Amino acid sequence: MRSRWVVTRIVVVGTLVGMLTACTNLWQAGWQTAKQALPQTISSPPQNRDPNLRYLKVAINQHEVLMVEAYRAGSESVWVSSDLAILKTRNGYLTDLEGFRINWQEVRGLNLVTAAQLAKPTAYTRVRNEMPGYRYQIRESVLVSPLARAPQEIQLTPPRNANLRWFSEEVRTQLGEQVPSFHYPGVFAIDINQDPYHVVFGRQCLARDYCIRWQILEHTESVGRAQ
Repeated sequence: MRSRWVVTRIVVVGTLVGMLTACTNLWQAGWQTAKQALPQTISSPPQNRDPNLRYLKVAINQHEVLMVEAYRAGSESVWVSSDLAILKTRNGYLTDLEGFRINWQEVRGLNLVTAAQLAKPTAYTRVRNEMPGYRYQIRESVLVSPLARAPQEIQLTPPRNANLRWFSEEVRTQLGEQVPSFHYPGVFAIDINQDPYHVVFGRQCLARDYCIRWQILEHTESVGRAQ
């Protein structure tokens, strides 16, 4: 009886090791692809992008980098830069950062915008961790407000894509208290032709002087260069 139990454990452990090895190999393959496909920094979207890859243009204040999708599972994507910075998204929303000055981690409770929310303001609760500082389980009440058009500081390139809808997200309370004044509203664009709606452009300020923008380049012709 004991020998059968031991054999069963060996089989289970072997299966788990095989799964972890496969995941590691998949991630390494994705990273190697990203490393070969990406420049260190960009001043404009490259014209010779690999059509088989998905690219993300990311800007921290005035510093721009290009990231490539190294892994995708359902609505979740892992994007990496040539210097191993990592940005994770779910339906286009930012969920994890690694290698940035401020790193949001394990963002939960993310709002998936619906047609009703594009008609009137709604609210949801977001929970996240933040590094450095070891801030865990930060609970925020977020107000979602539809926007008639893109904010003026976000420059769009004609022709304007009629499928894009814009909205803002403003943190009203954090851990039950009013938020500091540096919590600027986030701005997002979704493509209503996708089901569920998918964020194709986002701007989120993580601190007073630290704002991140991300843009899926397959929508560059619609979103243009965001300021």
